[in-house]
Amino acid sequence: MELLKKYKIVILILVPVILLVILRLLGTNHFKPDAKRWAEPTFSGANIITSEKVETLAGKFLIVNLDSDKKSFPAAYEILTSTPDAILNKDILERMHDFEGSILIYSSDISISSGVWMILSQMGMTNILVLTDDKNNESQKYEFRSDTMARPEL
Repeated sequence: MELLKKYKIVILILVPVILLVILRLLGTNHFKPDAKRWAEPTFSGANIITSEKVETLAGKFLIVNLDSDKKSFPAAYEILTSTPDAILNKDILERMHDFEGSILIYSSDISISSGVWMILSQMGMTNILVLTDDKNNESQKYEFRSDTMARPEL
């Protein structure tokens, strides 16, 4: 008992701190997959698929249309129309989590659909691809080369 009286202040500070650390670790506001492993599909272009490739694949597909205009998709696919701002709404996330198949994110601007892919991937969702109409994906044409002519100012 004398030991508790002696370290009462330390215990009063340490116990809440330990509880807060445990709660923070168990929270859902952090990235689930490893960042390096998560970014690999972006670098290789494996997360981008064209309409022609989708038709050759088997399985169920949910197309998330991020455009306000109505693009026609084959009737065999489930279509979910949303805006990029509303993609994190509870009902839309639940529908994507409950869907058993691949989720294709479509926007006429590939940077928007890639950004949504990034956010959903960071949240731990799998089987997500970016659907594009561009047969010649510009990002896959050129290899990054650093500017060898640049040098620091002296």
